[in-house]
Order: sequence, then C-alpha cells, then structure tokens
Amino acid sequence: MKKLILSAALVFGFFSSYAQVQTDSKSENSNQTNSEVVATDTTVTSKKDFKVINNDQVTAPVHAALEVAHPGAVIECAHVNKVKEYKLEVGFENEKATLYSDTEGNWIKK
Repeated sequence: MKKLILSAALVFGFFSSYAQVQTDSKSENSNQTNSEVVATDTTVTSKKDFKVINNDQVTAPVHAALEVAHPGAVIECAHVNKVKEYKLEVGFENEKATLYSDTEGNWIKK
C-alpha cells in the first residue's frame, strides 16, 4: 500500500513539475509587450524580404564584381532588401543561379 501511494505521489509530482515548466515558458513570452514582438519580427523579416528592382538600380560595384566572378553572366532579375543586400538571379550559358551581394560588391553566402 505504501508503494502504491509513493508511486502515485511520484507520478503526480512529475506531471505537476512538467506543467510548471510549460506555464513558465508561456508566461515569459506573455511578459513581452506587443512592440517588442513586432520589433523582433520586423528585424527578422527585413533581412529576408526582398523587393524586385530594375537591373539599372544595382550598384556599379555589384556589376563589376559579377563581371569579375562570372564573366559574361547576365542579371535576369534583381532584388534588394531593407539592409541593402542584393539578390541577383543570374543567367549564364543556359544555366541559372541566385547570388547575394552587398552594395560594395562583396558576395554573401546564404
């Protein structure tokens, strides 16, 4: 009988401690204000959200770096995000590739 009561107490203690951990993690998130959550989301999405631009809006250093790294490559579509990173869809000899660069023409690995 003692073993049964002790086992029940251990099981109950395990579940109550598990529930406590879940409650704590939710309360930490709920303590953030809406502005903190929005600011975090904006930071994350601003690095990934690219908008389409004309090829002539790509800076000269990026064009020069493309010509040096991939002679004869043509920019088919260009995108830019809020932190001025370029996403270039490039075509060369029936092949396509996506390249990322900053405004200075330095290549970014993604």
